[in-house]
Amino acid sequence: MKLKLIFQTLLFLTLLIISSCSSDNEEENPTQDLIIGKWKFVSENDYYCGTENVRTERLNENPNDGALFVFDADGTYGDYINGELTEIEDQKGIWEKTDDGKYLLLFTVNGETRRDIVEVEFEDDLMKFGVDDPCVDFGGDSIYTFTVWERQ
Repeated sequence: MKLKLIFQTLLFLTLLIISSCSSDNEEENPTQDLIIGKWKFVSENDYYCGTENVRTERLNENPNDGALFVFDADGTYGDYINGELTEIEDQKGIWEKTDDGKYLLLFTVNGETRRDIVEVEFEDDLMKFGVDDPCVDFGGDSIYTFTVWERQ
């Protein structure tokens, strides 16, 4: 009887320790958003709306230019070339993941704050940015455009 009571007590204590450790780890190490990191520009692609068919793929003409999008964990981002912020006005901004899995980007153009919501898909070490942009008429074709970035 004593042996059974000791065994049950040890089992209870073991389960208590295991369950309390796992919840601590979850609080200390929340899942990091996939967008966080450095992303090198690969290409810009036009797709026919409603299909997966590529109309045009424009590869990065100068892959050694150091063109990077950098998304930081603090909710800021920057657009860099060779380690320097680009000279366009919207080179820095704030990002936030929305409830529907898209991303809100806040930045300034011509002194005015702009707000863009983009859909982003992640596949292995690639990020497809602006995947569900609206379809536009381009030379008689209905297309949408997105850019592809590779994690560095």
